[in-house]
Amino acid sequence: MEIVAYIISLALICGLVVFILVRMLKTVERTQNLHLRSEASKQLTPVRLRAYERMALFIDRIDPNSLLMRQNLGNNVSAAALHKELLAQIRQEWEHNAAQQIYVSNEAWTMVVNAKESIVELINSSAAEVQPNTVAMGLATIILNSYNNTKQKEETVLDKAIASLKKDIAAFC
Repeated sequence: MEIVAYIISLALICGLVVFILVRMLKTVERTQNLHLRSEASKQLTPVRLRAYERMALFIDRIDPNSLLMRQNLGNNVSAAALHKELLAQIRQEWEHNAAQQIYVSNEAWTMVVNAKESIVELINSSAAEVQPNTVAMGLATIILNSYNNTKQKEETVLDKAIASLKKDIAAFC
């Protein structure tokens, strides 16, 4: 009888030790996971902020006012050549920044995509209004007038995309 009491006591003590060890190991594991997440977050934060900065720069660079300022609008440049060059510049900017989608929210990325598509659509519809051999300045004037008229009436897709990026950064920081 006495041996049974010792065995039961020993089993209870062993069970208690195992229980305490398991809880300690889980606590240590949680602490390590928290530390690893914290370190990863410290390293990822600057990368994400740079991604948002690059998206804001992309939006600024595809703004028709900015985009057209970087073009040669000489008398011997045709509307067709300008149209082609504008689309090529947008495509180049896009390819340079497309990888940033990994770091920005889905909502912000969708707004940036919509902004790009809207500007491409504006350029294409403006190009359809002029003859291909018209001087580039004619196409540039139509693009700017159309864009600036829209901007006076309502918030543009570029403004909405910037607002989305700012909202994400505010929530992120």
